[in-house]
Amino acid sequence: MADEDDKDEDGGKWYSWFGYGAVLFALSGFLWWYLTDFETKGGTRRVHWLIAILYNTLGKTATVAVFAVLGVVMCVIGVMALMKKKKPAAT
Repeated sequence: MADEDDKDEDGGKWYSWFGYGAVLFALSGFLWWYLTDFETKGGTRRVHWLIAILYNTLGKTATVAVFAVLGVVMCVIGVMALMKKKKPAAT
């Protein structure tokens, strides 16, 4: 059962934001490795359509940066929600 103290006013949990952000940031590292390997070895590979569009229009660095920035932003939102939760209520 979820603890009501873990929720913000909007119902989101801080650790969900932080966790998803960390996963996106880790995905950006994997994506950098995967695209570098693809560029080095050549050939064809199947990727998600969103990654393919980003890669074909923006290149490797910008594609990885999109995922890294989203990850960092989500982690920051999670930390801000945690700090907001920890503040005592002003009465």
